[in-house]
Amino acid sequence: MAITLFVDGDRKYFRVTRAWGGKEYQDYVRIKRSESKAYAEAQEIDNKLKVRQAAYQLRQQKSVSRFFHANGKVVGLSKVLSKRKGRKDRWEFKLRVNLPNEPKPRFTAIGINKYGFDQAFQLAIDKICEWHGIDKHSEIRKLLIDAKKQYENDLSVPDAEEIQESTAVLDSENVSLLDFEKGLTKERENFLEKFSDSRVINGR
Repeated sequence: MAITLFVDGDRKYFRVTRAWGGKEYQDYVRIKRSESKAYAEAQEIDNKLKVRQAAYQLRQQKSVSRFFHANGKVVGLSKVLSKRKGRKDRWEFKLRVNLPNEPKPRFTAIGINKYGFDQAFQLAIDKICEWHGIDKHSEIRKLLIDAKKQYENDLSVPDAEEIQESTAVLDSENVSLLDFEKGLTKERENFLEKFSDSRVINGR
């Protein structure tokens, strides 16, 4: 309920609370002589907050398309097979979300092997909603949750960060192999040189 009774020592108030966009809005009405009059004032405040809340939710619903790709997947959310040297391969939901007025995107990863597919997907959507300030009871969150089926059989390729890491490991291995080949060639040259010198000394 948006209006609740709040007691502070010997003082009583009606507390008006509503939340949207990841923020909570509160106001208090002191109960003095007339409790009904104070309640009516609290209802008036609540109605104003309700209008603002509805306006915000309407704006969110009108812009729902910006949260989805044409294929029905959620913008900023991908399912990838994470490969790390010395570790077992594991599936993850990776988030890379661009937010207004923030110069850099936000990143995180949620392990599917750790939480299970359904819970990991819900945690990923909850994080997206948190970052965007989307109310957990909004229509957008319901649509985001419904996008789960788009990821159930998804076989995504590693993202750019993973490719870069794999390339770095591969480059390191190639350098080691190259050094080994150079050393082997040098040893072969030294052997041939010594063999040639011994033939000259022995008159062959």
